[in-house]
Amino acid sequence: MPPFRPETELYTELHLQGSPPALYVKHAITEPQTGSRPERKDHLPGQPRIPLNGPSPLGEYIAADLETHELDILAPHLWLVAKQDSTHISSLTHQRVRGRDIVITEHARLHLTWISERVFLRPIPKYLLSHAFWEACLDADSPTLHGEERIMARRRAMGFLRSYAFLIRHESDFRMAQDEFKLVPAGISYLQFWSFISAFESVGDSEVSPRYHFGELRLGRLNFWIKIFMGKFTYQKVHMSYATYFARFYGPILFAFGSFSVVLSSMQVALAAAPGNEDVGLPRYWFSVVDASRGFSLAVVGITVVICIMMALIFLALGFRETVFALKDLVRKRKEKQKIDNLG
Repeated sequence: MPPFRPETELYTELHLQGSPPALYVKHAITEPQTGSRPERKDHLPGQPRIPLNGPSPLGEYIAADLETHELDILAPHLWLVAKQDSTHISSLTHQRVRGRDIVITEHARLHLTWISERVFLRPIPKYLLSHAFWEACLDADSPTLHGEERIMARRRAMGFLRSYAFLIRHESDFRMAQDEFKLVPAGISYLQFWSFISAFESVGDSEVSPRYHFGELRLGRLNFWIKIFMGKFTYQKVHMSYATYFARFYGPILFAFGSFSVVLSSMQVALAAAPGNEDVGLPRYWFSVVDASRGFSLAVVGITVVICIMMALIFLALGFRETVFALKDLVRKRKEKQKIDNLG
């Protein structure tokens, strides 16, 4: 059974017909406008290349359209990437508060990933808003998808729609989603949307795919850890040219060279200020200048070393804090799962 009631569906153009039930569009042929041909709509909503009934592999398209295979494999290690909480999703208005630009993507694998000041969100496909679609394609007796493929497609669809229960928490979020970013189809009221999406708010992690056991995922960390756990160079390329790729190293490299330059210059001053036999004829006050120069140069070396050590310690402390937090969260989740297993 679909997780929502038939009366709350938001896309009403699909219906079931025949035995076994097949998907059809209620108004498959629209009335032609003046001077135009009739328009057929017997295809998957929003995808005119995918007929509902025909030689085109509808099941393969649905499975691929909802696919998050890499993240499902990485799920045991995603605690290194994000907080282990499926509700850790900022609403659309709060994404703006955090200074993030919302970037639209049609790839489910990028949904809820973020990097720097960008967060990637996928609009809700119309077919997922149809009760008839869920019955025909995602229920246990579906003729479109079978076995493990159907189970995973259903869990991914459940997790994807559940994420919108957290992305859209207020009417202002809904207005942004519908009017500004087209994440939600037009012609739907906020009350209608909430009547539909509230059915997914209570969906548990056991009913969704492993990727959706987590909320927002940091893309930079995904690109790093996928090298280690899956042997891939990157999860998603975010730099479209070598110039932008290498530009991120300029700051640290310049800082390192600047630090070395200060240290080496100070050491040169210290060596030049060292008294020697040729200094015998110098006035006494000059030796005070030499001592001051030597002391100042050594102080600069010391300060530079201290700053470098402090920066390294801060970096390590931040990494250690996040690791400890992730480990505690991992232990908590395992204890909760163990309690549920014991009760069962």
